[in-house]
Amino acid sequence: MEENKALVRAFFDAANAGDISLAGTFFSQNFVDHEAPSGVPNGPEGARQFLSIVLATIPDLRLTIDDMIAEGDKVVVRVTVDGTMKGAYKGLAPTGRHATWKGVDIYTIADGKIVERWVVRDHLSMMRQWGILSLP
Repeated sequence: MEENKALVRAFFDAANAGDISLAGTFFSQNFVDHEAPSGVPNGPEGARQFLSIVLATIPDLRLTIDDMIAEGDKVVVRVTVDGTMKGAYKGLAPTGRHATWKGVDIYTIADGKIVERWVVRDHLSMMRQWGILSLP
């Protein structure tokens, strides 16, 4: 379980460094990301593509691990995400505003690679802070 946690931690470090070239290091050939937009393939190439999309929108992306729990083949991370919307987001023009939001990621690990990722993020808070959405 400690090796699984170290793998996920290393992935977060690479994402924070903007290093998409390491996707093959972390993700199995049959990796499935349940957060990736349609059209992004499975596997390491899909992970690279999705991280490229995220970094094009949020070049100063910062993922902070608040809690990490591992059991069996699962690693669960409570994460704080922050960054500035400097690129388009789902067709919306960049606002240049900074946001901080929370999330929970669940990773499944097999043979030293990430094979599956489920993510729940507070995108409502993110969109409000970026000025994309306003609520009363």
